[in-house]
Amino acid sequence: MSDPPDRQKVIEKYLQGLRQDDGYSHGYLKSDEEVKLFESSLAAINERPQAWQRWLRRKENNISDPDEALIPMKHVASASNQHDFDKAVEALVDSEYWKDERFRSYFEEVWLSVKELWVMSYRLEFDVVLTTNNGIEAQNRVLKAQYVKSSSGKRSLTSLIMTVVHGYLPDKEVKFHEAARGQSSAYRQYSENVPAYLHNRPHGFVKHMLRRLVNAVEYTPTDIYAYFGCSLDNWKRHIVQRDSRSAVDHGEDDIG
Repeated sequence: MSDPPDRQKVIEKYLQGLRQDDGYSHGYLKSDEEVKLFESSLAAINERPQAWQRWLRRKENNISDPDEALIPMKHVASASNQHDFDKAVEALVDSEYWKDERFRSYFEEVWLSVKELWVMSYRLEFDVVLTTNNGIEAQNRVLKAQYVKSSSGKRSLTSLIMTVVHGYLPDKEVKFHEAARGQSSAYRQYSENVPAYLHNRPHGFVKHMLRRLVNAVEYTPTDIYAYFGCSLDNWKRHIVQRDSRSAVDHGEDDIG
């Protein structure tokens, strides 16, 4: 039985192939173990923009403005959900660069064919099978499938803790910050309909507040009543008349 591949050697093999081929290639990674190890490493993310830049700037590829051509490609890579990914691909297809057969072939065959490895929306999902709405169970699947199975050493409690502390949690933190940057004002421009105090807030919270703002505009100062005190005859039962738009429905919404 052969020894498990070394991460650094796998990355070096990939870079060797990258320097000689047009782009993302597994030609120098011979075994399934090597491919899996590389795909789980940050080299797949860090080396992609450099591969694009090198390809776009080669004279034989005849790209008139490599920097401009790189912009729609980056938009595809940074799409944080399926809708944004589809829109980014559509914009790229509609661009003048897509008319170039060499460019189109390069991006379709070399990159889009393995989009699960580099597009942000796919990497955020960690290949979670959507058969449950239980977040804890879903993350348990991720931990087992992506980390525990690929970890070396004995299957012990110590090994599991090391995997969680040094692999799973750091990766989750990286993905959290990537998602936060994707929703920040530094990354994209907010719609004029979104008030400034909702900028750089969690996406779910912003959606919740915008829905409530639509209802809030229907109220006027005359709808507000002041109560300076109240008393109850029976503390075990108290019926309150309320409008259907009361804040009681607040608990029905996910604002996390």
